Amino acid sequence: MLDTIPGVPLVASLVDDVLGTGDALSRVIALMLILLATLALAAVVAVTVLDDGASSKSGTGAGPGKSSGLSSADAAADAASASTEPTVVLIGPSGAGKTALLHRLCTGNLPRTVSSLQVSRASASIAALGSDGEETGSADLRVVDVPGHPRAAGRDAVPALLRSPAVRAVLVLVDATSKPSVREGAAALAELLTSSSFVETAKPVMVVGTRAEVRGSMGPAELRRAVEAELDNLRRSQSALGAASAEEEAAATEAGGGAAGSDRLALGRLTGEAFSLDRDAPVDVQFDVVSCSDEVGPRAGQHSLRRWLVGAAAA
Repeated sequence: MLDTIPGVPLVASLVDDVLGTGDALSRVIALMLILLATLALAAVVAVTVLDDGASSKSGTGAGPGKSSGLSSADAAADAASASTEPTVVLIGPSGAGKTALLHRLCTGNLPRTVSSLQVSRASASIAALGSDGEETGSADLRVVDVPGHPRAAGRDAVPALLRSPAVRAVLVLVDATSKPSVREGAAALAELLTSSSFVETAKPVMVVGTRAEVRGSMGPAELRRAVEAELDNLRRSQSALGAASAEEEAAATEAGGGAAGSDRLALGRLTGEAFSLDRDAPVDVQFDVVSCSDEVGPRAGQHSLRRWLVGAAAA
């Protein structure tokens, strides 16, 4: 009777050749192996379907952070277009958790993500909660995720996007467990602080360290010191390069070549003191650390970040 089940005779023959169990026992073992393989395949298919369904849903569930849908089609052009909806822009190195935070703020979900290669955007209704858990304010925001990969599509639209009147704040995301990520994030922050067109808009900036749930991750004060140290290194390097460039520019001017205007500002002041954001930053820069995991508590809820975003949207 077992021979009528597809695959049993073949598997039974292999089992008998390997184990020498005889025809009857080999057929029973073959049937069990086929059943186990079928169940394992069904489980894999079910998990894949459920995961795809959860990733495609938006605006579901209770609590702050509803989304009207995540979209990547034409997101680069749309993100830089004129809009009256208050917008927050996420920048920073690849792998810092920008896409994860985008999903957390806008959908409340955390699907599996990979490093983005194109600009993404979503709408979020963000509620700010006080220490007692009561809502203290809310704001509807458009969140734009700018990929950190240098060859990602849409990065050339970022300067225009940052100058847009709709943009109320910029988040520079870094991995709070990774010194290289902090170094790259500091370089991204330096780009903002030395751009005269961005500085003129006086938009507030927050450096956000992700993966706060990981043991050994930096807190806000430690993250601030690490970023200031990296900015100080950049300032010293740019000061040395600036001196050489000034000599070349003066020589070109004397030769009649003239000098091209630049959008770039000096990073801090040329003093012997270490770089200080309080003293040297031309715009307001704050720091926070968050977790995008399912961990419970204020870090997982990004409460202080949400309060800051609601305040920035209202400004």
